[in-house]
Amino acid sequence: MSIVTMTTTRILSVHRMIIKRILSSLVGVALLLATAEFVYRFVHDKQTTDKYANDPLCVSDAVLGYRFRQGSVSPQGKSVNCINNVGFRGDDVDVIKPKNTYRIVCVGDSATNGVNVHNHETYPGILSEMFSRSQFKDNLKVEVINAGVPGYVTDHHAYLFERYLEISPDLFIFMLGMTDVQAILQRHEGWDTIRKRVAARNYNTFVEYLIQRSRLCSAIEAWLSEWIDELQLQAHEKKDLTPEIEQALILYSKNMQAMIDGCRARGISVFNINYPWNFTSSVGREDNFTPLKDTIKYWEFNLFWQAMPLLGQANASLAAKNNMVYLDPQPSVLKAKDRLLFYGKADFSHPSIQGNFIIATLVYKTLLKTVLRDKIVRECDGFEFAQLYLLGIPELPVNDMKQ
Repeated sequence: MSIVTMTTTRILSVHRMIIKRILSSLVGVALLLATAEFVYRFVHDKQTTDKYANDPLCVSDAVLGYRFRQGSVSPQGKSVNCINNVGFRGDDVDVIKPKNTYRIVCVGDSATNGVNVHNHETYPGILSEMFSRSQFKDNLKVEVINAGVPGYVTDHHAYLFERYLEISPDLFIFMLGMTDVQAILQRHEGWDTIRKRVAARNYNTFVEYLIQRSRLCSAIEAWLSEWIDELQLQAHEKKDLTPEIEQALILYSKNMQAMIDGCRARGISVFNINYPWNFTSSVGREDNFTPLKDTIKYWEFNLFWQAMPLLGQANASLAAKNNMVYLDPQPSVLKAKDRLLFYGKADFSHPSIQGNFIIATLVYKTLLKTVLRDKIVRECDGFEFAQLYLLGIPELPVNDMKQ
C-alpha cells in the first residue's frame, strides 16, 4: 500500500471520527433539550397559557384582554373584594334602576377600583355611605356604582360605554389618565389587546418555529423579552418624555370626548376628576423622588413627574370645552402634613383609606353644590363620619346619646 493511499485512508478515518463526534454531540444536545422540554411540561402540566385561568376575580377577554368575573368573590371574603352581577366591584345592583333613584357610575382604573383597600373603603364605597347618611327631597336615593378596573385605559371604557348605559346612570364620574400615560412605555396584556398592539419580533423562521412548538423555548423567550423591556425602560430615567406624553393625551382626550358626547346626547351628567398625584411642584424632582424611592422605579417617576402638569392641562381643557363639573384634588393632597398618608407607605399611586376619604369628601361637597344642589335636604355629618371611617370609633346608638 502506497504512502498516499495510507495517508488518504487516515484522513478519511479522522473525518469519520470527527463527523461521528459531531453527530453524537448533536444527538446529545437534542436528547438534553428533549429531556428539558419533557421535564418543563411535566412540572408545568397543570399550568395554562391563560393568565387568568386560576384568577378568582378575572377572566380573559379577546377584546379587553381581561375583565371581571361576574359574581366572583375574593378568597379573603366578600367584604374585602367581590364582583357583582353586572361585573363591577361591590354588591349586586338592580339592572333596571329602581324608581326614585339617582344612579352614579364611577369610571376609572385601579385608583377608582380601590387597590389595597376593602369594598367600603374605596372612594365610591365611602361616597355611597355618605349619600346613605344624607337626606334628599322626596326620599330620593343616591346610588353609587364602582366601575373602576385596574389597568384599564380610556380605550377600555370607551368600548364598554354602551354597556354602562344599560344600567341607566344619571351621572358619570371619570377619574382616568394615569394608565393612559403609563401605556406609552410599558407593555400590558390589557393595553396590547384593546389597542391591538403586537410585539415586534425579528426572529428567523427556525427560532420562531421553536418558540411556537416548545413551551420551554417560549418561556425562555418571554423571560428574555421581559428582561430586555426592563433595560429599555431604564433608558427613560433621564429622558424628556413630553412628546410621548402629549401623544398619549391626544388619544386620552379623544376617548374622553367620545364618552362625554355620548352622555350629553342622552341627558346624562358628567363629572371629571383630575388624577391626584403623589408629587408637589413646590419642590424639585429629586426632593419628590426621595420619599417615594422605595415604592417607585426612577423611570416611572420620571414619566409621571412630567405627565402631572400635562394631564392636568388636558383635563382642564376638557372641562372648559364641555362646561362640565370638574374637580382637581391635587391642592388638597398637597395640604396634608404628610402626603404619603394619602397613598400609604407602600404605594405611590393608589389612595389609602385616608386618601379615598379625602377624594370622596371632595366629590360629595362638589356634587351638593352642583348637580344635586336642588335635591339635598340634610347633609352627612362629616365629623361623625370621619370618626367612623378614619379613627374606627363606633357610632353611639341614638338612644344612648345625651340630650
